[in-house]
Amino acid sequence: MALIFTHNLLIKTSSKAVFNAVTLPERLNNWWILKGSRILKLDSGYNLNFTDVYNWFGKVSEVKNNGILHLKITDSEFN
Repeated sequence: MALIFTHNLLIKTSSKAVFNAVTLPERLNNWWILKGSRILKLDSGYNLNFTDVYNWFGKVSEVKNNGILHLKITDSEFN
């Protein structure tokens, strides 16, 4: 079963600030997850740890600076 999460938000700041907020662990940890494992860049593995139960692992499948970020979840409670 595939789950697709898509978000369309209007955020009044620069595209660089938004991109950094979802790709840099220290920024992502401030608003979405408990901790992230590394900077999200093409083909890098990563960990999105929401809780001990919701602890997702994956790979960055597409990234364009200040624009696009596609994450492929490879291991989660859904797998």
